[in-house]
Parts: sequence; structure tokens; C-alpha cells
Amino acid sequence: MDLEALLDDLDLSTSIRRLTGAAMFELHGEETIGLAPMVFSDGPSGVRGAEFSGGRPPRRGNAAA
Repeated sequence: MDLEALLDDLDLSTSIRRLTGAAMFELHGEETIGLAPMVFSDGPSGVRGAEFSGGRPPRRGNAAA
């Protein structure tokens, strides 16, 4: 069975759940059709992945300073 057919078989609440965030930059997966959670990440330094690694930590301070 192809992915389109599997997605068509999901009920409305499950389809909507797939579009809501599981966490920051992560969409829910659906085990019943073998769909893993999907992680999206982008930022000023480019795509990094699910966890920050490398680079300088952001500076924290007053914007008007």
C-alpha cells in the first residue's frame, strides 16, 4: 500500500494531530501507518537539526544598550 492510501485512511482527528506540533520544530508521527515524527529546524545559522550543537551561544542583553 502506498503512503497516499495510508494517509487517506486516517480519521480526521488523527490527520489534524499530525499537523500540530509535538514539540518545537517537531510534528507528531503516526505509528499505525509507520510514520515517524518529523523534525524541522532552521535559524539564522542555517539548518541545524533537532539539537543545537556548535557555534556560539546567543548573547543576552538589552537591545537598547
